[in-house]
Amino acid sequence: MKKGYRVVRELPPGITPDYDLFLFHHPVHLQLQSDSWMHFFLIRASSNKAEAQLSLHVKGDQALSPIRAPFGSVLYASHILPQVLRDFVETVEIELSEAGISSIKLTEPPSYYRRGDLLHHILLQSGYRIGKAELSAGFLIDKKKFVEKLDDWELPKWKLALSKKLQAKALPISKLDQAYAFLSRCREERDQALSMTLQDLRKTVEAFPKAFLLFGVYLGKELIAATLVIQVARDIWYTFYTGHLKKFDNLSPVVYLTGEIYRQASRRKVRLLDLGTSTVDGTTNFNLLEFKLRLGAVPGSKLTFEKDLR
Repeated sequence: MKKGYRVVRELPPGITPDYDLFLFHHPVHLQLQSDSWMHFFLIRASSNKAEAQLSLHVKGDQALSPIRAPFGSVLYASHILPQVLRDFVETVEIELSEAGISSIKLTEPPSYYRRGDLLHHILLQSGYRIGKAELSAGFLIDKKKFVEKLDDWELPKWKLALSKKLQAKALPISKLDQAYAFLSRCREERDQALSMTLQDLRKTVEAFPKAFLLFGVYLGKELIAATLVIQVARDIWYTFYTGHLKKFDNLSPVVYLTGEIYRQASRRKVRLLDLGTSTVDGTTNFNLLEFKLRLGAVPGSKLTFEKDLR
């Protein structure tokens, strides 16, 4: 490890992170995922700041980040020196090997979450392989309105929603149970299922009540589409669950719904609206991916890195 830095297993009192903490890395969220973790923090002596962090769930002789979340992996300061980040990764590997851990798996956030791919380069140079490659899509929110980003295929659907007087709006999180039942019904219509039980979702929402937002689209008084959004960071939203009733396929209500979420995100100074991956049963659903891109989203790679430590 470069002089002036040290790796510790607990964050010392008075030491604060010098990087953004995503929701899925928050200590409370980690405990909701599992109660078995190994934590590593990189401390810079001259600043009394933590410049990197990695929390790993231990399962047998495997170390995983995350265990029950969309992504985990290493957090690090934007100004960290490349050699220091590499040394941190190597130090973690040594400590894992000494603890009898034989393999490590890190699931990265989509590439548009962070500027640059420094960590990806370091992992590949350190002998990691890409175990899974998924494609995500997200909006980099700028001064353009949502409707200005729609391509010629999706614009008529937006206009149809206006002509049918659909109403898109934010819903109180107190309607979580009703929204979950609705989204579950939408999945069942397509022979799919939600990844979390209502009980587990409730626990997470209760732990982070301000980080979850609900949006819906109504035709008259009937809810026809809904989305559960997670505020992953101060300026990042992630559409966790989205669905609409099949009988309203002709209205494509998710187009109008996404427009409302984009409008609200822009109003709240959100810089990134992540629409999630387009992977179904381990395979890229290109129709879904292309739909997101036609809305004006940009693609981003979501990679899982693996390494044998033996």
